[in-house]
Amino acid sequence: MINMSKTLSEEHKIKISNSLKGKTPTEETKIKIANSLRGKKHPEEVKIKISNSLKGIKHTKESYIQAGNALRGIKLTEETKQKMSKARRGIKLSDETKRRIGEAFKGKKHTEERKMKMRGKKRIRKTIRITSEVERQSMRDRMKGDKNPRWQGGKVSLKGLIRKHYKYRQWRSDVYTRDNFTCQICGQHSGKLNADHIKSFSKIFHENNLTTIEEALICEELWNINNGRTLCHQCHRETVTYGGYSRIKSCN
Repeated sequence: MINMSKTLSEEHKIKISNSLKGKTPTEETKIKIANSLRGKKHPEEVKIKISNSLKGIKHTKESYIQAGNALRGIKLTEETKQKMSKARRGIKLSDETKRRIGEAFKGKKHTEERKMKMRGKKRIRKTIRITSEVERQSMRDRMKGDKNPRWQGGKVSLKGLIRKHYKYRQWRSDVYTRDNFTCQICGQHSGKLNADHIKSFSKIFHENNLTTIEEALICEELWNINNGRTLCHQCHRETVTYGGYSRIKSCN
């Protein structure tokens, strides 16, 4: 009787491998092999050998179809899904691959179950809030300076310079103080307040043809405290002047 527990020598393994080269196993043999391996896990050493042996080998269209047919109907565990997701993370698809995926899905409609899952994922993404200060800082760093898609080489608009000027901050403070930090429409005291221009900032800017910060600083109409009023954020949003000069023109 052959002792099956005995470990095969490397020489013996090579002989078996060579004898099987070029031979295609029958469907019956494939099923037997699959059944014998079901539930068994390869040791790390074997996994590395398999991985190295497959490096550089390109699958044919036929082999992709066979692999797809073999996995059809098999439900993956959450652990396996997570592993596959991590393995694919950071890999960029080529234009050819994207084109093939697009053609494969052309004309196909998602099932209602799939649609519900996709909607659920979108809702989860929308409801996720970044609470960690480290994550917030990381996002700020990623969008800072020339990393921002709206970056214009460090240019700041004239309107931006005016709003950042100490004189503008003083005008705003004077309006709040005069109105006792109270919304002039709904009566809300303190909270999130805005200093609103009754005649809009944009309209004054365009009518006076302001082109430099020096011209803006001597424009009396721009700094007239009587043209300002304190509003809460919600009441400010509902005013005609909220959103700039283009909105005023469209309302007219």
